[in-house]
Amino acid sequence: MSDRKKSNRKILWISIVVVVLAGAWWYWRDSGKPADAAIETDEVTRGALRETVSATGSLQAVQTVSVGTQVSGTIDKIYVDFNSKVKRNELLALIEPSVLDAQLESAQAAYAQADARNVDAIAALKEGEGLLAKAYISDKDMRVLKTTVKTAAAQLDAAKADLDRAKRNRQYAEIRSPIDGVVIERAVDRGQTVAASFQTPTLFTIAEDLSRMQILASVDESQIGSVKVGQAASFGVSAFPNKKFSATVSQIRLKPTVTQNVVTYAVVLDVQNATGELFPGMTATVDFVLKDITDALRVPSAALRVARIPESMMDAESLKRMKEIAARQAGGSPGANGEGARPSPEQIQAMRQRAASDQGGSSGQSGARMSGNGRAGFAAVWALNPDGKYRRVGVRILASDMSNSAIEPLRGDLKVGDKVVIKLPPAVAQQVAARSVFSGGPGRGPRR
Repeated sequence: MSDRKKSNRKILWISIVVVVLAGAWWYWRDSGKPADAAIETDEVTRGALRETVSATGSLQAVQTVSVGTQVSGTIDKIYVDFNSKVKRNELLALIEPSVLDAQLESAQAAYAQADARNVDAIAALKEGEGLLAKAYISDKDMRVLKTTVKTAAAQLDAAKADLDRAKRNRQYAEIRSPIDGVVIERAVDRGQTVAASFQTPTLFTIAEDLSRMQILASVDESQIGSVKVGQAASFGVSAFPNKKFSATVSQIRLKPTVTQNVVTYAVVLDVQNATGELFPGMTATVDFVLKDITDALRVPSAALRVARIPESMMDAESLKRMKEIAARQAGGSPGANGEGARPSPEQIQAMRQRAASDQGGSSGQSGARMSGNGRAGFAAVWALNPDGKYRRVGVRILASDMSNSAIEPLRGDLKVGDKVVIKLPPAVAQQVAARSVFSGGPGRGPRR
């Protein structure tokens, strides 16, 4: 009985050891392989895509006029209020006119006196001419009469100028609108005293017809080259978070604005506001439309940033191609021992031509090759084959809205519904960094 217990115990321990060793073997076997199930993929789709450049600005009326007064006094009457629609020359307010009326009456009286003196002087001159002909007065007396006429005429002109000034001041007491528009600010109340001695006080602010407005947007210097006069744009405001409005670029102002070493330029956009939903001062987030494609093959933009995957996941053709690219990057063509020789000038030229046909996506952390305007021009994606391997497909990037990119396949086939790699799990990414053909070949460290 004792021997049987010992035998069972021995079998138990042997079983435990076998299970542990088997588990360790399975763990060791799987640790060197990428976890394919953890690799994130997404589908290739077809549809519309719009590439934009974003900026912020504020909505403004096309023309805003500050209405003031040129005379001092007390506000006697106000005929408009905030949001009142007014017409050109419409009466807005009246400054108490009694003092100005008195000044006008005084000027009218002074003008009448000057006119009477002028008429009398002219009559005296005519009489003097008759008397001079009969030698009843001397030439000296005649000169005095002529001087009196000129003096009376000058006094009449001065009196007329004073009368005109008094009339204008009386007109200034009537505050009228200079344009058709809407009162967006009323800065005075009835009974308030305004003084125009040193500067013109603002009584009202009138915005021109708000059915047409404009946006003054600040565009960064790195993006101003993509903005053109006549270019279409869309914008949104916080008041309507789910609605987009249309605009058109009407002017790009050349004067730069520098804020904390950041250079921006003012871009003016015309906006139609027939519904009256938009108000002056609203903050607008503007998207300048660079490209508007109605039908294109689309992939997630993240797929263009996956430049490297493990060699064990590549199909044979892609693996061969990657090794050729790595050899060219190392400065030669792959030899029998995997080492590259120094190429000749003719070989370098041929390599450049082949590299151009590869359309980027073969080096660096990003799979996209940047074009001259700063946007990606060429890249590559990794598409899933039916056998579970991944093939490299070179593409030309037509446009991008950050989340998706419109592409045109250049090397390889890509169709709607194909799965493309958009993200590698950390463990696989580390393996790629350590054992990538981009680093100079399998098992070799980064090139120096």
